[in-house]
Amino acid sequence: MRRRPAVLLLLALVAAAAPGCTFDRGTLSLHLVHSPFTTVCDTCPQEDPLPDPAEAIAAGRTPEVTSLRVRVEGGGIGVIERTFPFSGRGAKAVLPEIEVGRGRVISVEGVGPTGVAFSRGATVPLDIQPGDNSITVYIGRVGRFSSTPGPMRAARAFHSAVVLADGRVLLIGGAAAIDRQHGDPFAVVDALGTAEVLDSTSATFDPTPLDCGVARPRDCLMHPRALATATVVAGGVLVAGGEDADGPLADAELLDPAARLFAPGGNLLGPRSRHAAAPVAVGAALFGGRAAGGLAADVSLFEGGRFRAGPAALGREAAAATLLADGRVLVTGGRDESGEVATAELFDGVAVTAAAPLAHPRAYHTASLLADGRVLILGGLAGGAALDTAEVIDPVAGTATEAEAVLLDRWAHAATTLGDGRILVTGGFGGGTFGGARREVEILDPAHLESSGAPLRGLAVTRMAAMSSGRAGHTASALSNGFVLIAGGVGPDNVALSTAEVLVMER
Repeated sequence: MRRRPAVLLLLALVAAAAPGCTFDRGTLSLHLVHSPFTTVCDTCPQEDPLPDPAEAIAAGRTPEVTSLRVRVEGGGIGVIERTFPFSGRGAKAVLPEIEVGRGRVISVEGVGPTGVAFSRGATVPLDIQPGDNSITVYIGRVGRFSSTPGPMRAARAFHSAVVLADGRVLLIGGAAAIDRQHGDPFAVVDALGTAEVLDSTSATFDPTPLDCGVARPRDCLMHPRALATATVVAGGVLVAGGEDADGPLADAELLDPAARLFAPGGNLLGPRSRHAAAPVAVGAALFGGRAAGGLAADVSLFEGGRFRAGPAALGREAAAATLLADGRVLVTGGRDESGEVATAELFDGVAVTAAAPLAHPRAYHTASLLADGRVLILGGLAGGAALDTAEVIDPVAGTATEAEAVLLDRWAHAATTLGDGRILVTGGFGGGTFGGARREVEILDPAHLESSGAPLRGLAVTRMAAMSSGRAGHTASALSNGFVLIAGGVGPDNVALSTAEVLVMER
């Protein structure tokens, strides 16, 4: 077993004015980091995103990376691309044509002998200032999941995640474990009262220790909570409801993302957890959920810093809410007192109307908005079994049609829409109520999803390299640099994970 330093090399990129121009000069230092990795054997897949070419040659192997390709674009400067020989740790390169300015995106690729990118890192849009600029960039294997350089500050599952406009990711609350022997289908163990922040460019979490019991510094919630919702609203992020060991909560908190401080966000009209939420014109809408001694059967609206009653809706928990392009919200599935339901409803900001029912009752499923306005429903739990079915809802035509596809069964999974419109499906519990947490990953391509009667056809499914850990109740966030962050969740032992991994996508 061998472990290498996270900092592999320094690229000194000198920003200078082009001849005849008056742009300011600046120097940009890129520190490339990656996760700790382990080499188990000579024939095992190489996990190092920038393996030393001399070591490969000495072992009689073809080097995986022989050059570094640096690309700078954005902010009106066009595209600057240079390729430099890679000789291993400590390599340096100078790129003198960069202009200072705003909205620059920098990517670095480890390229093999055939010119194919073996590894890649990319920044979120950033500003290059005159003088010294130092940026840490995460680089990982292309098309693979790679652990972040360090773990999260706390192990958490069934938490909330929000991607901010500046590229940071907020992880809020969650549970330290779940109890699948008691509760239906699980109960929360030890709700968390902390949050954490990930920088998308470096894929690093803030490691500063917290002691929320002594004081309330940044990243400390006012109340521990799991299975809450987090919605971006005017003035911050609304964290509403959720539950602790005593049951559903009846309050909300408002997070100031810049200061990373939580403040009272108002009282809900009643306790609720395992509800669905979506941004709406007035602020945010909460749909259904588990209440004290029953189910919430309404829409609760957050407007002007307080909650007010909205229209009646089906009482259910573990449903999915999808914001449509026309501003309406589609709420699908969930569970009522009798079990999983197939009901779907549309909320237009004023009233709730019935939509076409699902082909299958399901809860703890995912609902993804497609480019053409339809909604793809995946997996879920029904009758104690995980589902391997998918269906497409057309809110305009008022139809729900089962899609023909060979899928893995899973619930409490995550579905993330990639930049090219494909859907990345990760983790979840397979097999049923007591099934294990999955490592398997699928990518669904709805580009040719067409209806030729019934069933719906054209949903292409690709299995890709698995995650490093099986996990369910995790979050999957599409980062603004094109990568995907998988964070937390419970593992096979139902205890929350403190690990996170990044899927590095091709350009």
